[in-house]
This record gives sequence, structure tokens and C-alpha cells, in this order.
Amino acid sequence: MYSKIKEKTTNYGRIQLEEVSTSFNDTKILDEFSLIVDPSQFVSILGTSGIGKTTLLRVISGFKRISGGYLRINGQLASSNFLHVTPERRNLGFVFQDYALFPHLNVFENIGYGISKKDPNRQIKIKEMLNILDLLNHQKKIPSQLSGGQQQRVAIGRAMAINPSAILMDEPFSNLDFSLKKTLSSEIKKIINRSGTSTIMVTHDEGEAERLSDKCYLMENGKLRDI
Repeated sequence: MYSKIKEKTTNYGRIQLEEVSTSFNDTKILDEFSLIVDPSQFVSILGTSGIGKTTLLRVISGFKRISGGYLRINGQLASSNFLHVTPERRNLGFVFQDYALFPHLNVFENIGYGISKKDPNRQIKIKEMLNILDLLNHQKKIPSQLSGGQQQRVAIGRAMAINPSAILMDEPFSNLDFSLKKTLSSEIKKIINRSGTSTIMVTHDEGEAERLSDKCYLMENGKLRDI
């Protein structure tokens, strides 16, 4: 049986796509697409709506199969045309554009959702994340009682609480107004930097990408080019 991709190695957090291809309704979305994200690196992928940025994240996270090429996580093969590791075994954190918080769970429960209830340090891990994100005073609130910025913090906290190999972020600040977007994105970048977690963010906001990222790429016609 394929082991869960979480072992700490010198490659921990390295994401590598080699000539990956995938299609939707016979239309090729990724066309021999290649990308390397080094451990602890923050990479942004820019591109217009409908260009395939979200499909890229779905491929990396395991929600979309590929028809060609190879995807490796932490140096281990995760996707090819003959192998597909399921999402729950990839140990990746995902931050959705609409946050995708569980409306019936409070902040504490949302952040701890991905941590096994058998983990003896579960409560400590959740409390630490609440403290890092300045949400200790809001831990009993449900998402509808939070501001947009607070909901985004919860979404980030849920992704980071599982100690993922990498965090995937899909237009994570697009629902916030400009001033809050700039402030919150800078705070989140500092938190991610401290954690040393590799990050892939897709966005259409060039200024946001340049401000936050170690490396930016432009996605065009199913491939990447340097900016």
C-alpha cells in the first residue's frame, strides 16, 4: 500500500511537475506542464480566469487525474498515467477562494478538523494555531459571526494545522477589500514564512503575487513562463 506522503526528508515540501498533461471535455488544460517548488518556497501562478489555474491546484492536490507526465511530492511519485495517490494521502493544505469553512462548526472545530482526534496533542496544536492567527477570543464563534478577514484566518489555520507538505491557495484574498487584502496577505505571508511551509498560490493580481512570492510565473496555453 502506498504510504502517506508526509515523511520529513530533505525533499519535504518539494513539489515537482514534469510535463504533466490533463484535459477537460477533450480540451487540454495542462499541456506538458512543468514546475518545481523548492522546500519553504512561496510560488505564485498568475493568469486570467479560465486559463487553468484552479485545475493545476486540483491536479497537485489529487482531485484531478492526469493523462501524462509525473507529479512528485516530497520526492515521491503522486500522479502519473499509471498511479494516482488519493488527496487524503498527499498531506497538502488547501485554502479555497470562498474559504469553504464548515458553517455548523465553530472556529476551534474548523481549525482542528484535519487533526486526528486520536492525536494526544490535538488541543495544543489547535490552541497554538489560534494564538498565531490572533483568534483565541473568537474560537467559539461560527463562521457567520466572523468578518471576511477572520474567516480567511480560519481557512489558513485549518490548512496549516495538519503540518502539511505544502499549502495550495486559490485566489485566497479575492473576496476582501483592497486595504484588508494588503494587510491580511502580509500577515499571512509572515505566518507561512515562520512555519517554513512551501506554498503555491494562484491569482490574477500581479501586485499581490509580486509582493508575497519568492517566484512568480505566468500561465498561458497550458504552460508556464517566467515573469
